[in-house]
Amino acid sequence: MQTSNSRVPPITTTLPEHPSPIAEFPDPRSWARVAPSPTAARHIISHAVDSLGWLLCGVVHGPTIHHELAAFLAEEDRGFETASPAWISLYFALLVSGTLLLTDEKRLVLGLAQGMSVDNGS
Repeated sequence: MQTSNSRVPPITTTLPEHPSPIAEFPDPRSWARVAPSPTAARHIISHAVDSLGWLLCGVVHGPTIHHELAAFLAEEDRGFETASPAWISLYFALLVSGTLLLTDEKRLVLGLAQGMSVDNGS
């Protein structure tokens, strides 16, 4: 039940417009700006695969994703230009899932800032 002191905006309130993700990240090379460091990516994705293996069964094969991740990270920023859009989507989905499952202590060790953003060292 809402009270008159509630901070929930009424349905008719116009919300502010957010910039289009395409304007912020127009090409694959720009995605590297928001990606974590290779070390953090390895830890986060390993944690996601280990923690969600039961859920990802049939979608993500652990040894294959680790092999593909190693090849992707070896390309450095160029990996975003050469990998398929489907693989990039899986990469970021595993990063998000893995990050959400990390303990606060592990987030600090990996350089994750408050608010779940990744410090990629740039």
